[in-house]
Amino acid sequence: MGDPCIHMGPVAVNGNKEAHNGMEYYKDTFMIYGRRFAMKAAELFGADR
Repeated sequence: MGDPCIHMGPVAVNGNKEAHNGMEYYKDTFMIYGRRFAMKAAELFGADR
């Protein structure tokens, strides 16, 4: 599906040690994963998009 390559699902871990504290940094990856998951579910189960 292209970049970013997401193998099993996105993971975000932040122990407040990174300069970009907060989950906002990972939002795009989670949104992309959710979109791809929904597209595959619709393909497999015949749901209309």
